[in-house]
Amino acid sequence: MNARGGSITVRSWIDGGDYVCIRDGKVWFVHGSWDLPGMNGHRDSPLPTYVNGTEWHPRWSRQDDRVVSDAFAVQGAFPSLVGAKVWLRDACERGHALIVEQPTAENDNTLKVELGDHGLGASWCEFTVYW
Repeated sequence: MNARGGSITVRSWIDGGDYVCIRDGKVWFVHGSWDLPGMNGHRDSPLPTYVNGTEWHPRWSRQDDRVVSDAFAVQGAFPSLVGAKVWLRDACERGHALIVEQPTAENDNTLKVELGDHGLGASWCEFTVYW
């Protein structure tokens, strides 16, 4: 079954590199490098990540050799991305957001977006994916 059209917007304070994964109405991070999202310069009171404008304060745990956040459940109807063609609009301040994996049967229909900050410290990175 193909997904009906939709979109999701994620905005996060990124230092270094991280991955955002989206599947079945859930969004989560897989940490890449440097500080965790929201933490750089804000250790005592981390900045939230915003998913479609809603604040999310990820909780982190180690899974095998990776640091992974809890999952944020997207509000409202969220169609499966099975068979969807997904594209992205990047609005990062000084970095990038790139689709590195389209949802396929091989990756359990998970969309994977790489976020990268290209300067010292952290900056806001925002992207919207469409399907």
